[in-house]
Amino acid sequence: VAIARATARCGRLPFALAHGLMRIMAFKKTYVEVTARIDEDGRITPLSVRWRDGRVFEIDRVLDVVRRASQRVGGTGIRYLVSIGGREKRLFFEDPRWFVEETVADDGSPHSSKAFRPGTLRIRHPE
Repeated sequence: VAIARATARCGRLPFALAHGLMRIMAFKKTYVEVTARIDEDGRITPLSVRWRDGRVFEIDRVLDVVRRASQRVGGTGIRYLVSIGGREKRLFFEDPRWFVEETVADDGSPHSSKAFRPGTLRIRHPE
């Protein structure tokens, strides 16, 4: 889409893209395992995300919660804009599963070599 817009404006590819200095961002829908808290009012708050290689990333903050479709990979649900390690990430709850918009290389392969495991919802009950 960005290439089409740039080409339409100037009739050719941007210099950086044409000379291999810029990469095209591609995404794929990847289901992940999420640990979440559900309060007495039924509000779901994601607490951490487990990636395909087993690493667990704690969610620092939930910045925004809105019902929204993913424009990048398709699918609808509740989009949680979260902060993980100080970086904003989009996490979607497509009942009953969670997914992220994974960045993939130009050839379609994921940046990481290991495959994700299907996601599940874990509920942490308050003490």
